[in-house]
Amino acid sequence: MHLTGVLMTLAVAATAILGNPIRRSAADIIADIQAVSDSLGDVGASLSRFSGTLPQSNDVFGAIGGSSSPIRQLHQDVNASPPLTGADSQDVVNVLTAQNVGWTDVIDKFVYKVDLFAKLRQKAAIASALRIYKGNTDDLSALLAAKLDPPSSTLAAATLKDISEKLYAAINRYS
Repeated sequence: MHLTGVLMTLAVAATAILGNPIRRSAADIIADIQAVSDSLGDVGASLSRFSGTLPQSNDVFGAIGGSSSPIRQLHQDVNASPPLTGADSQDVVNVLTAQNVGWTDVIDKFVYKVDLFAKLRQKAAIASALRIYKGNTDDLSALLAAKLDPPSSTLAAATLKDISEKLYAAINRYS
């Protein structure tokens, strides 16, 4: 009887959690942006080591796969956050813009390695990954536009537009 009560309590709690996502703060979003940067740093490191071998290519794809969870968490936390104003909004955009150089460096590495991926017949797979990154970037831009106050949202949109345009150019190189 006691076990049934515990299970019912857990079921009710799980339903409440799913129905009412935990509100996230600017600190959560900043931590997520840094986690995305770390995971994209892993992609960049694997691209730096990539010299055209299949095992190295597998490392690149593994790093790409590893970046999906932090990106998904960032989107979820931005979506679950209240509107961010003042210092919170500015802190988020400051961290976002500071990461721009690292993120565009990874894109540049993809462009530089296009011929090596072509030799392995993996251009289409890389183009697909870049399209997913671009879609995530565009989605994040829309989410932040709704959550940040106007001065910060404008800067965030410009930063993410720059990244999106670089991704578009990289996709064209792989298409």
